[in-house]
Amino acid sequence: MHDNQLVKIAEFVNKNNIQFVASILKDKLPAILNNEEYFIVRLSQEDKLFRIEKH
Repeated sequence: MHDNQLVKIAEFVNKNNIQFVASILKDKLPAILNNEEYFIVRLSQEDKLFRIEKH
């Protein structure tokens, strides 16, 4: 998805008071959308959604 498409989605979401859920790599996120108020969950190698322990 291109940056301009993500920005348009963000504008639509804000205008219509809805929620959009996406999995996006940090380096692919447009700078204009890299704002903490837009994030609910951040995942990383250390903090994963499903915490499955290796035995």
